[in-house]
Amino acid sequence: MYIPLGGSRNGDVATIINLGVVWLFTGMWHGSTFNFIIWAAILYTCIVLERVIGENMSGALSGLSKRSFLYYVLDVVKHIYVLIIIGISWVCFALPNLNELFEYLGRMFGFVSGVNIRPRDFLTTLGDYWYILLGCIICSTGIVGKLYERYRENIVCKLILAVLFWFCVWRVIVEGNNTFMYSKF
Repeated sequence: MYIPLGGSRNGDVATIINLGVVWLFTGMWHGSTFNFIIWAAILYTCIVLERVIGENMSGALSGLSKRSFLYYVLDVVKHIYVLIIIGISWVCFALPNLNELFEYLGRMFGFVSGVNIRPRDFLTTLGDYWYILLGCIICSTGIVGKLYERYRENIVCKLILAVLFWFCVWRVIVEGNNTFMYSKF
């Protein structure tokens, strides 16, 4: 849809409108309730902000060496932000009732009283899944891709990939009672 609408060829305003149309239809494609439109609106807003902020920041960052520490820090921060926003937006998939969705999001951010969580739940969850979060952060830096390109023919690299594959299979089996969100479509 994006390319037939003109993509980004007709200026910034047209690009933002085209992205809005695409994300509106993306939300409707995922489901018929309004929570999917809210999910699409969250991601659309992030994309538009990235385009606006990214264009302004690219000039400021152009003086940084791609090997500098600050460049890597900023690169990791933008990936962490995406992990957080995507995770929060998935709440829209779990709660199709708008009242429940807004109440849950309000509790998540402390806008609504009566939170039914314990203060240390975050730390407990982080303790259970820290290695997955760490792996996501490392993989989002591009370092893993560069290492793979350099050593992909090496037997050790192939063994690591096989172990990672079977680790993923094991996680799917362990989480077998946790229904995948698309299984309901």
